[in-house]
Amino acid sequence: MISQHIQLQRATHRGKEIVLFRFRNRLDWKNLIKKQSFTLFSRTYSAYYIPYTADAYNKFKGIKLPHKYPEQIDTTESLPSDRAVVDIEPNSSLSVKSLLGNDAGDTSISDSFNIELEIIWNAKGFSIQLPYNESEVSFIRKLEKSWWNSKMKLWYLKSSIYNLDEIQKRWTYFDKETYTRLHETIRNLEEPMLMEVYTSPEYMDSVIFKLKGFKSSPALIKMLRNRKYDKVYKRWIVPFNDKMIKDVIESYKAKGYTIINNMAIAHNKGVSQEDKKIKSLKVLLSKIDSDKRAFFDDYANVFLRLGKSPNTAKSYIVAILKIIRYYNVDKIDELDQSKINNYLSIIARGGMSDSGLNIVVSAVKFCSKYMNIGTDWDLVEIRRPKKAFTIPKILSKKEMRLFLEAIENTKHLCMVYVLYGSGLRAGEVLNLQLVDIYWDRKQILVKGAKGKKDRVVNISQKLIERMTEYFDVYQPVRYLFEGAKKGESYSYSSMRQIIQRAKTKANISRRVTAHIMRHSFATHNMDAGVPLPYIQQMLGHKDIKTTMIYMHITKKTFDNYESPLDNI
Repeated sequence: MISQHIQLQRATHRGKEIVLFRFRNRLDWKNLIKKQSFTLFSRTYSAYYIPYTADAYNKFKGIKLPHKYPEQIDTTESLPSDRAVVDIEPNSSLSVKSLLGNDAGDTSISDSFNIELEIIWNAKGFSIQLPYNESEVSFIRKLEKSWWNSKMKLWYLKSSIYNLDEIQKRWTYFDKETYTRLHETIRNLEEPMLMEVYTSPEYMDSVIFKLKGFKSSPALIKMLRNRKYDKVYKRWIVPFNDKMIKDVIESYKAKGYTIINNMAIAHNKGVSQEDKKIKSLKVLLSKIDSDKRAFFDDYANVFLRLGKSPNTAKSYIVAILKIIRYYNVDKIDELDQSKINNYLSIIARGGMSDSGLNIVVSAVKFCSKYMNIGTDWDLVEIRRPKKAFTIPKILSKKEMRLFLEAIENTKHLCMVYVLYGSGLRAGEVLNLQLVDIYWDRKQILVKGAKGKKDRVVNISQKLIERMTEYFDVYQPVRYLFEGAKKGESYSYSSMRQIIQRAKTKANISRRVTAHIMRHSFATHNMDAGVPLPYIQQMLGHKDIKTTMIYMHITKKTFDNYESPLDNI
């Protein structure tokens, strides 16, 4: 269809009022307009335009091209609508106005357009200008993130499909083509195309592709051999092949997808809990006075060389530092065992726990045994406190159930499932890596646990079911539980916060810690009749006597006996 006249359309471009020229298949008009010094071209609107001024309009009339205002258009002719129809880019803006013209003979451009309603859209949102009306204001207030700019006298709304649809229902503001394109643009912004690439212990020999976003297409993945589609988690599972993975990623990247590649660092070293402990030990050493630093550096090096824990090294070093500072000496070997025993008596009277006293004794004896310091000490005379007998603290099964129900986050729940369901220590859970999970055997390999011992523990079926969802959502790359940074293990302080929040929410009055989960695992297993050697193996105890402590709390010990009160 060849236009018989130019349609004038008022719009906003880069914050200024303009008048657009709309016509079809008239190269002669286009060339004439292009030659004029007062005309410009807008890529946003794909149209030539002039400034919204009487001077520019009069100049345009001087080239004597036929033109009409919206109300003059013969509706039988297929011409652009009186509202903007443009190719919308995510970073562009669209200004559309509902226009009511005056007398066609009036040459004043200002009088040619009277605005009743104006809506401007860009990627940040909608701006709406309209005469005050209580009903309309009430409607706008109910839209998503609407607010009134009193300075600009405009309403601003979030750019969303919901707001667009509500605006269209209320005012039928956009023509069909504009609405369709705007709908598509906003949806692309809300749901950008992306592809997640990751692995899971559930499919150790496969790679997983997960496509998201509006207009995302699995066409390329469907061409791969032996691919499977998981309808539940909407992901593609493909046999592992480095070249294939690279080709798929490059192909989707070329199509404009954002690639979230959780494969890249899957086999790198990462940062473990042990690394964090050593870093913390180095920080402590750096704060020691320079004249004493050499001794404590040697102390830490010998300690670590013997394969002992960096955390224990910190505790011992702090204990030695406190003794030196208390007696105001430079070195520990300036003291004899009588002064050390005197110090132990003082801190014991000050309320130091038995375990705290034992740390001091062990720290001092380490100097004599491994550092060749204090060789004249009579170590027998440096006595440890009598060990108190305490029964493990546990949660009842009812309390445990309430505690678990209080945790909503999938990652947090899986972490607690491992603590309670497999009886692991907190540090063991945080050090677990993806390669330690034997999915098909429902087992976990616990490596380098307390005493540098490995062991295998079972995974509960409930944990297996939750883990499928966990791997799909969080996609860890090295450790089973990672923090905010990929490849680094979760922190103990964050784990402690999870436990305390769940305790509060479940309204449990007694103390709850990660280790109490382990005690509860052992006790509940013993209640259920699980053999003691099996519990010993699951807990990683060297001596079965350590495991036997749970016999003092298990229900099986007391269930066969009645209180004499019940027989009276």
